[in-house]
Amino acid sequence: MTIELIRRAPDTDFHTSLAELLASLRDTGEQFVAFFDSRKNTEQMASILQRGNESGDAEPRPDFDHLTGESVLPFRAGFEAEHRALIQRRLTDGSLRGVLSTSTLELGLDLPHLKTVVLVGVPSSGTNLRQRIGRVGRNAPGRVIVVDSGSLGDELTFQRPELLLDKPLHDSTIYLENRRVQYAHAMALARTEGEHDRAALTAGRRDLPMTDTFASWPEGFLELCKLEREGQVPNDLKDMKVVAGDQPTQSFLLRDVEPQFEVWCRSGMQRGKLGTLSHSQVMREAYPGAVYYYTGRAYRVLAVNTRSREILVRGCPRYFTTPMPVHDRITPQREVHGGFQAEALTVAETDLQIWKAVLGFNERRGSRVDHVKYPCSEPVHFDRPSFSRNLFTTGVCLSHPALQSKDVDCEIVATLLLESFLITVPLERQDIDAATDVLRGSWAGLDKETRFVTLFDQASGSLRISGRLRDPRTLREVLEVMSRIVDERDRLIVANEERSISEATRAAIRAMRDDAARDPSDLEDASSHDPDGERVRVLLPTSRGTSSERPGQTFEVHNVFVHPVIGIAYRGPFIDERGVRTAAQTVPIAAIRPLDGFAKWGTYDLETGEQAAA
Repeated sequence: MTIELIRRAPDTDFHTSLAELLASLRDTGEQFVAFFDSRKNTEQMASILQRGNESGDAEPRPDFDHLTGESVLPFRAGFEAEHRALIQRRLTDGSLRGVLSTSTLELGLDLPHLKTVVLVGVPSSGTNLRQRIGRVGRNAPGRVIVVDSGSLGDELTFQRPELLLDKPLHDSTIYLENRRVQYAHAMALARTEGEHDRAALTAGRRDLPMTDTFASWPEGFLELCKLEREGQVPNDLKDMKVVAGDQPTQSFLLRDVEPQFEVWCRSGMQRGKLGTLSHSQVMREAYPGAVYYYTGRAYRVLAVNTRSREILVRGCPRYFTTPMPVHDRITPQREVHGGFQAEALTVAETDLQIWKAVLGFNERRGSRVDHVKYPCSEPVHFDRPSFSRNLFTTGVCLSHPALQSKDVDCEIVATLLLESFLITVPLERQDIDAATDVLRGSWAGLDKETRFVTLFDQASGSLRISGRLRDPRTLREVLEVMSRIVDERDRLIVANEERSISEATRAAIRAMRDDAARDPSDLEDASSHDPDGERVRVLLPTSRGTSSERPGQTFEVHNVFVHPVIGIAYRGPFIDERGVRTAAQTVPIAAIRPLDGFAKWGTYDLETGEQAAA
């Protein structure tokens, strides 16, 4: 096997150069697989390579004949089963010349005709690298081409290519204590005729207890299995039970415990399904007006129903859209999972509420770029100023006095924090992100208006992957990489914009690095607890929150009381995106997450029913 490292020529467009490389491989007649780290890039590059077979302004046909006729197709998670099976069959029989894939093709399929593997960007871990290059060269000598994508990680690898095969293996990291992750597995395992029942039947022991195993279960998991077996669904998990129906393994993914959105296309009297997306992917690929790609074909997003989790699309010309995001609004919650203080540097892992919004989109039509802001009437009708969501997750927040200067570009610091963490810790890029904000109230010993940066999990509910940054040794390594980068560069790409790295920004990163090298002291948990245990922390009337059972709606607290069945509960209406209120509902307090800027915290006395401001 040969491994080639290539860069695009100076002053040439990366996507054009990559398309020319892949087209040349296609035209040789030998089979290749190109690996991407983005679903969207996989689809869009496939669309570019397919354009020679039809007009670039043509709308896709309502059938999927191109899956048998095209010589290059994309392959990713979220495809319908019949489309996925057809691509796999053509891959194995050799009739498909090229596949552009995410990590989905790393395992599980024998490719006897494969001659070349293209890595678009250096994989973040040795595990991904070995799985991808291991697809080729099994029956004959193979070829691996590594393409510099322009990322900081690629740049460092291309400077020292001898380190490529020494990348550390991927850590098997998942937060098993996440209650929603546990319940997704409990439904699959413990439900009637579920995985446990099928295993017991195979073993010839219908009475096989679930505890009769060598497995070491996470704390709380067997109790959830017992409740599922008895048909007793905890109040805070009822929304998951409703969504799961009879197919929990297909309703919830291993690394994202949110229900999936389904994409539907109408053509005449027919209605066909075009895959599934997570809520995070909807914000990147299928917001109102976006051009969504499926098997290399383009579809305009007409509407997104966040309550039913359905997306309506229609065929459209092959245009490309990118969202106009607004700055993430990040609110650390009261509970601190742990952290430390090192001189002036504060490091805390905490629950986070992150408000993300799309304000419109940029649409590229050949050389022309149109800027469409919400609300809009063309190319689709959308009458709200933004398309937004609230993400509840965990992250590690960093704050330092040096970050408070107005001359420090904290967005550059956050970008470098993410890139340096990925260089240091071998993890999947799509699992984490970084951002910056200011505190809207005192927290973890810091004052209101204090600036901070945070590395956080992108999965709803969190997998606690970002928590690795809380380790003092890991943090030191990450800050050392950040310092080395700013010593060697004058500019950095942030949100598709090239920015200069100011001396104040360099000094702030160095100050954080120097303090992180000091001996740390434990950070006290900023959560407040009632010593008598008779008062419960609640949202006071007029507060608003969100519920995973009713995405896209807010709940307004009118009263707090003790319900005879569900315990402490809120009473109030849900309010949809257009301001329409439902009749008053009773919901357990655990089902409502506070909405940043609309939450008033207080306590509820279990004996007297008295409510008091916190």
